[in-house]
Amino acid sequence: MTKSIHTKRILADGLIKLANSKNFKEITIKDITDACGLSRHTFYYHFIDKQDLVNWIYKYDVTDIYQVCSKDNWSSNVLRALNNIWKNKTFYINAIQVEIQNNLSECIYEYSIRNFISMADQMERKNQINMAKRDFICRFYAHGFTDMTIDWIKIGMNESPEYILQNFIDVTEKGFFQSFE
Repeated sequence: MTKSIHTKRILADGLIKLANSKNFKEITIKDITDACGLSRHTFYYHFIDKQDLVNWIYKYDVTDIYQVCSKDNWSSNVLRALNNIWKNKTFYINAIQVEIQNNLSECIYEYSIRNFISMADQMERKNQINMAKRDFICRFYAHGFTDMTIDWIKIGMNESPEYILQNFIDVTEKGFFQSFE
């Protein structure tokens, strides 16, 4: 881990910890830097504002930790993403409720569409389906994954990541994979 990533992780952990005990809107840059023992200058060296930090957390937790998915490993990668969100449950529930630019859905969608396209391209009969149909099917499933994950967070993550994953598996194996076989 580079020094820059390490510093960003410290700031992210500070915000996550504060969001567990304080209203998200009330958390200031000063609160974050005080919690981390870092200066405001350090914060602004790495992030433009609090939302930039939130977006980095989303990106780090949801997209940056994954390899490209295949039919064989996609479910374990999805479970890793759900578990990362779950482990910071209070932060995600609080952050998703704030009326500010919220890029979690963009991060999940970007991850999902990239991986659905990759999996579709890996399927044996990929040449038997036209690209427009392939893209439609991939967008359909990526939007479904994204919206269901956001809904899961908004309603309080009452189900376990494993439960959500099992539902994703049921839908994906009965629909997505069959579209390309």
